[in-house]
Amino acid sequence: SLVSCADSDENAPSDVTPLQKVIFNANSSNAVQRHWNFNNSGLLSTITDGNGFLLQTFTYDSNGRVTNSTVYHPNAETRSYNFSYNSEGSVSGLNGEPLNFDTALGAYFFGDLNGSYRLFKLNAEGLLVYEKTGGFEIDETGTIPYTTSETYASYSARNMTGLTFNNGNFHGFEHDNHVNPLRNATLAAFKALAVTDYNEEWLNSFAVSANNVTRKDYPSEYHIHEEFVYDFNADGMPVSATMKFYELNHLDFSIPSILYYYQGDVLP
Repeated sequence: SLVSCADSDENAPSDVTPLQKVIFNANSSNAVQRHWNFNNSGLLSTITDGNGFLLQTFTYDSNGRVTNSTVYHPNAETRSYNFSYNSEGSVSGLNGEPLNFDTALGAYFFGDLNGSYRLFKLNAEGLLVYEKTGGFEIDETGTIPYTTSETYASYSARNMTGLTFNNGNFHGFEHDNHVNPLRNATLAAFKALAVTDYNEEWLNSFAVSANNVTRKDYPSEYHIHEEFVYDFNADGMPVSATMKFYELNHLDFSIPSILYYYQGDVLP
C-alpha cells in the first residue's frame, strides 16, 4: 500500500518554530511571486501570488492528511482534488475513483492499462519517482501506444537530486546540510498530489528535500545554472535565499529569491 500521507520527517528537529509564510520569486513582480501560507499547525494551507490572488488551497483531516486541494487559474477551469484514504492512512482514491496497483509493473494507476491511463511509481517514502500518462489508439495499422507525458525523479539521502521530463529536459539539484523547514510543512500535500494530473507542479526539490537546494542545473546544452546562498537564524533555519545566475560559469546576476517567515515573525 501507499506510504502514509501524514507521516513527517523523523530526522527534523521537533522544537523548530513552524513556518508562517514563504515567498518565492521574492524579487519579481507581484504577479510572478508565489506566497505559500501555512496554518497554525505549520502545514501548507494556501498559495497566492503577490497580489493575493488565490492559486491553490489545502484542507486536512485530524490526522494531517490532505482531503482536498483546489487549484484556481485566472483564465482556466478550477480543478478540485478530493482524496480518500484506507485504514493504513494511505491514499486509496481520487475524486471517487479507486487507486489501482499493478503488481507486475510495481506501479499505481488510474484508468485502464489497455486503454488510457495515468501510471506512477513511488519510492519507500511515498514520493513520486516516475509518472506516465498515455494509452493506446487504433488506426488502420493496428493498435498504437502513445505517451502524453513522462517524468522521472531521483532522490539521494532524502533529497530530490534530479528531474527529467518527457522532452528530455533535465534539472539537477545539490543541497546543503541544514534542515529544510518546507519538507514537513508540505510532505502531506506532496504525497497526495503525486497521484493527480497536477503532480509536475509539485516535483519541487525546494519543498520536498530534507535539506536546502544550493544549486540547480539545467540541460547541459544551455550552459546555465543557478546557485542559492542562504542566511540562517539562530536555530540554523533559513530566513532568506539569494539566487546567483551563471552562464558559461560566469556570474550574470544575483537577486533575492526566497524569504522565510516563521510563526511569530512580522510579515511584510
